[in-house]
Amino acid sequence: ADSTVGEFDPRNGALLRSRISTGGTDPGWAAFSADSSKLYIANALSDNVGVLDIKAWKITKTISVGIGGGPISITRSPKNDLYVCNTGTRNIVVIDGTTEQVKQVIPRKTVAVVMGFSPDGSRGYLSDLGSASVGFAPGVAVPLISAEFFSFLPLHPSKIVTFDTTSNTVIG
Repeated sequence: ADSTVGEFDPRNGALLRSRISTGGTDPGWAAFSADSSKLYIANALSDNVGVLDIKAWKITKTISVGIGGGPISITRSPKNDLYVCNTGTRNIVVIDGTTEQVKQVIPRKTVAVVMGFSPDGSRGYLSDLGSASVGFAPGVAVPLISAEFFSFLPLHPSKIVTFDTTSNTVIG
């Protein structure tokens, strides 16, 4: 990855807007704001989320997710919170989608990969590496995740964890 983002025509792949920096290194998944005016980009090797203003076509800020975080994915909930799955620190950082401030850090014993949500936003569904997390030592998971990610999965089943998004506690 070259740590840039561009806008492309989905019909023919033509570049519509020049590629610009994501505000960090090794971008992973991204999520739009509720009004689609911003794109939040998880930058794994920079331990931040870049905030791209779509109209201005520039990164307006970066949001730290903690030293060694290694954010691999970011998902916006129907309640407008952004859930950032950190592979390096084995946690989920919750960012308020309105203030763009970290509001909570949810510790995990396993490597969190991506969150999904019920339509009403009352439940979050986390996909994590389950027992495959043993192959990713905290703090060194990010450099390894790209090279080794899929090789662990056949040997160790992952799991889905259900969260109550009001309290961000595990319920199943």
